[in-house]
Order: sequence, then C-alpha cells, then structure tokens
Amino acid sequence: MIDSGYLASRLGHSTGVGDYATLAWLSSSMGIVAGALGSSLDTEEAVRQATYSRRERERQARNRATTAAQSETSEHTGRGE
Repeated sequence: MIDSGYLASRLGHSTGVGDYATLAWLSSSMGIVAGALGSSLDTEEAVRQATYSRRERERQARNRATTAAQSETSEHTGRGE
C-alpha cells in the first residue's frame, strides 16, 4: 500500500479511497495490456514453458502421446471415432 502522505505529495491534493481505486484500476489495465502485447510476441511453446512447470509439461506430453497411440490403434482396428 502506498502511504497516503506520499501519494498526496505526488498528486498535489489530499487522497481518498477513490485515488487508490483509480491507481488499482490503472495498474491492472497496464498489466492486461502488457500481458496481451507480450503474449502476442511469443510462440505457443514459449508461453507453455513460462506458464507450466517442467513436470506439468511432461505430463501433457505423455497425455498427447497416449492419445495419439490410442487414435492410431483405433484406425488400425477399424474402430474410428
């Protein structure tokens, strides 16, 4: 939390709840815009690496491999879904 005296000195007037709400809104909005811009610059794999732990990525890879193997098996047995 920002000290009200400091915030008042920076804004040039006394502060209230509305000033803190405005500051929270502004910082949230800036975070959303920065996240949107940043995510558009990265590949899907880079976003996955930043988002998920190594163990989660390994689990997802195993699930994809299992799903692919099941799909391949069902194609060879004539049980397509």
